[in-house]
Amino acid sequence: MLTCVRGKKSLGEGDDFIGGRLPLLFQQAGVEGIAARANDRVLAMLPPYASDYERAVAEETRDSAAREVCFRNREGTERYFLAGGGNAAEFDALWAVAIDQRRRVADAISAGSYSGAVGGGLFYLIWGRKPR
Repeated sequence: MLTCVRGKKSLGEGDDFIGGRLPLLFQQAGVEGIAARANDRVLAMLPPYASDYERAVAEETRDSAAREVCFRNREGTERYFLAGGGNAAEFDALWAVAIDQRRRVADAISAGSYSGAVGGGLFYLIWGRKPR
């Protein structure tokens, strides 16, 4: 995953880790009084998956497993992996592990036996003021 994130950045297609650098970028842009907050909120995923969020996660997980999507589709993921310095000879085995994991989670959701914390992305809110 980290290799793919590096590849995405090296191809100029976005930087998934820019949030941690925003305070410095703000400072370099002349912003003062910089403050930051992070949202590390996760939600519980517990059978019978009764909430709208849990049902949406369950549907997305089963769908991505059926379509063999993990990070991106296979071609997109391999492109990012190679651009990030990944070894082409290792990609097939790593892809198989990732897809197997996605399928196992989807199967456990379908069986009503999966539980975990989901949605654990990190989001930043950075603010300050630009002097006049």
